[in-house]
Amino acid sequence: MFRSAYSRIAIGRVGRRSWSSFASSSSRTSITTLMLKNPWAVGLMLAGGIIGSAMTSSTQIKLDQVKEGVLKPEESVDVDSAIDPFPLKISGIDASHLHSSYKLLGHGVRSVTFVGFKVYGVGMYVAENDIAKIKNILQRFGSDDLNKSLLDEKDSVNIIDQVIQSKAQLLVRLSPVRNTDFNHLKDGITKSILAHPLAKQEREKIGTGLEQLKQVFQTRRGTVPKNHLLYLEVLKDGRLSISYEDPTKHNVIEMGVVEEPLISRTLMLQYLSGKKPLSDSLRKSCVDGFTNL
Repeated sequence: MFRSAYSRIAIGRVGRRSWSSFASSSSRTSITTLMLKNPWAVGLMLAGGIIGSAMTSSTQIKLDQVKEGVLKPEESVDVDSAIDPFPLKISGIDASHLHSSYKLLGHGVRSVTFVGFKVYGVGMYVAENDIAKIKNILQRFGSDDLNKSLLDEKDSVNIIDQVIQSKAQLLVRLSPVRNTDFNHLKDGITKSILAHPLAKQEREKIGTGLEQLKQVFQTRRGTVPKNHLLYLEVLKDGRLSISYEDPTKHNVIEMGVVEEPLISRTLMLQYLSGKKPLSDSLRKSCVDGFTNL
């Protein structure tokens, strides 16, 4: 009788709330308080499976943290305070949507100067299998003058274009520092490509490539919250593979591939060379990365 009466009281306290609500941080604090004030009530809670469920929930949280791949400080770099740190390495095993394993070359922030605000954090990665190839290209320009050449508006175009034409795989990892949408990201990439001299020299190919880029972005609509990820991966044949990751759901969507190689070539030149690169901080960081390969 006593057990039955207390069960009705306990049920009245919990009511019809789902256990997912009851197992929130505030509710777990309530459980702890109850245990301190009424230790004898723990037995009844065990009988009802409440504590067992709480333990399961806690374990699940820990498992989610493991799956999320929380980075140690020595495995990442801070790009901007508004977004999560970027990994120093991206393994093909951990990111099955990518076609290689990558090492961080440099990082920075893309800003729209005429309105004065940051758009996204950006990391430039090189395929680990292509590092030796890139080093051989850089050695042709001499180690003493390499840094200066990579910052020169004309020499840098020549050097970076040789890296691209060698079929070295590059990866751009973008993370918005404020909420945006797929249409804005597409427009930003399109404007960056059209601003390069190659867009005037190769109008037909650039036009075809931009139409392919538009088709890829039409597969996704809506918002892109800050701290989500967009991957622009230059494949060995020069095509540009684009994918999107929602880190809160551990969900990656392969959006599609831009077949025209001139699109990836132009975009990488815009990031890494010329008089006005898309991000000064990224370009300078990548210069250090090239010289330290």
